[in-house]
Amino acid sequence: MKDRDGSRHPGPFRIMQVDSEIAGLLVAVGFLVMGFVSMPIATWFVLGAITLGVVVALLLRFTPKKFSRVVLGTVIILAVGALVVRT
Repeated sequence: MKDRDGSRHPGPFRIMQVDSEIAGLLVAVGFLVMGFVSMPIATWFVLGAITLGVVVALLLRFTPKKFSRVVLGTVIILAVGALVVRT
């Protein structure tokens, strides 16, 4: 079998050493920018998703362990209720 790695072009990612977290954040920011720019309705969807994500993250961070399932279930039910009422 031939060793084909020796003649390969180094490419940008063999030179640029980027942590996977930074690359993931760049992709996430790119998707957010595309969501804001593409359609006006997508802007509200992206803002709603970010808001819901922040609320769930804060509730999971600051609620005691024994109440986390109840609080998360309540947030999900309220989010679904808000979506049903809006449509």
